[in-house]
Amino acid sequence: THPPNAHTAPNAARHTSRTQRTNTHHAPNTHPTNTHPTPNTQHTPNTPTPNTQDIMLTFAVATAGFMAARRHAESKTTAAPYVFKMTWFLAIVAVEWQLLRRAAWLPEFLGGTGEGLWDTDTPDDQLGQFYEVQLAYHFHSLVFSIINGAKAEMHLHHCVTLALIALSDFLRYRRIGAVVFMLHDAPDIVGAAVKASIHAKTVGTLLFCYVVLLFTWAYFRLYLLLKLILDVCDAPRPYETRAVFATLLSVLLMLHYYWYALFLWMGITFRSKRVIKDISETDPNSGATVVQDAAPRKSGLGSKPCSDEKEL
Repeated sequence: THPPNAHTAPNAARHTSRTQRTNTHHAPNTHPTNTHPTPNTQHTPNTPTPNTQDIMLTFAVATAGFMAARRHAESKTTAAPYVFKMTWFLAIVAVEWQLLRRAAWLPEFLGGTGEGLWDTDTPDDQLGQFYEVQLAYHFHSLVFSIINGAKAEMHLHHCVTLALIALSDFLRYRRIGAVVFMLHDAPDIVGAAVKASIHAKTVGTLLFCYVVLLFTWAYFRLYLLLKLILDVCDAPRPYETRAVFATLLSVLLMLHYYWYALFLWMGITFRSKRVIKDISETDPNSGATVVQDAAPRKSGLGSKPCSDEKEL
């Protein structure tokens, strides 16, 4: 009842015309365009290998350099390790300023827009090797903290810091990590100067650096870090990510409040007893340096150490 070719003939005609159009459409591209995809397919598999090697080499060289410099400094005078720290923080803050001063993704309280702060970093940010050097420094700090018998809170601080660095590096949240570095490194310049002055027994320099430390520490590590934690809680990321980073940063914030209270106690002790003790890293009964202002204006503050200046 139905002719066999009533439907197949038009379909065959449409099929042949379609194949002719596709053949004529793709034919010119077969010869010239094959030269472009080949370099991309050869380039993408090879990119992770040199990057991984560079990261491992940077971390190893930086760790060895920090270990050697710290060991050499500790073999000289008691103030030398803190001079080494002050030099490091001056250099790394200069690098951070160079990397971040034109970044539009900085938080609003640092002059940026905050847009893209939680985006993964790009090669233009140049944060890869910077991150590995920071990781090496804080790893070496943990090692020497254990060797020198520092307080438990110092070990906690180093472990939390290393966890933050490792997580943000693995997840490539290096932009927000660079901001955290800057908020911590800037006041550490003055903190290292205070400890170097205590061990060098230069009271005039110590008092000046102590006053500057109270302001810089309160602004960067207490006020701005708190604002950053609040921004982390509202970040456009999954709840688990926000919870982990906010918790670790909050642990650091609590430690900063604790150490700031110790700084205030050091000032009160100096005012009442004319004695300053560095009790922030080590126990006051084991290794803390005591500097007493004898205040004999005849000979000057730094001419001779007083008889009651001693190492506890």
